[in-house]
Amino acid sequence: MENKTFLQIVAEDLLNRFGRNLSNITVVFPGKRANLFLNQELAYLSQEPVWTPRYMTIGDMFQDLSPYETADPIDCICTLYQIFHQLMGKDDKETLDQFYGWGEVILSDFDDIDKHMKNAKDVFRNVHELIEYDNVDYLEQEQINILSHFFENFSPEKNTELKKRFLKIWQNMYPMYCSLKEHLGNSGILYEGASFRLVAE
Repeated sequence: MENKTFLQIVAEDLLNRFGRNLSNITVVFPGKRANLFLNQELAYLSQEPVWTPRYMTIGDMFQDLSPYETADPIDCICTLYQIFHQLMGKDDKETLDQFYGWGEVILSDFDDIDKHMKNAKDVFRNVHELIEYDNVDYLEQEQINILSHFFENFSPEKNTELKKRFLKIWQNMYPMYCSLKEHLGNSGILYEGASFRLVAE
């Protein structure tokens, strides 16, 4: 018995169910490359001209179903920076250049939370509790030296100050998450994960 590829099975199924005119059919793939190979399978199996289906990615499908445009990531990070500044208060001296790398990570985390349909409030509360009760007493000197190499301001003596700053940031993660979505939504745009979540819900 011949082993068929997934795309061969899909091509056979489409032709058996809908014939050679597939112009009213939409096929959703994870990415864009598969449509070329499915077209080859359809042509090979039919041995005649075929009206190919419409192809779209999962991202395209969600975008079509969402009432919002997808926000530009740079605009998202700039908006996030403004929100971050408002929440952290006047004591925070971080420039946009300094924040940008952080912003990318935060935006990626927000995107993951929404794409996985997680409760953001619970996620940030749990992480905050973890940080709040953490300390560096368990670190050996070699580990402290390694951390010091990566974090210039890190030392066991400065741990309290660093912890305060991290706690303040994590206390504000959920408000940042909510404010970003609200601010973008009011402009008719959302980052990809938020748009996907809206459609799924």
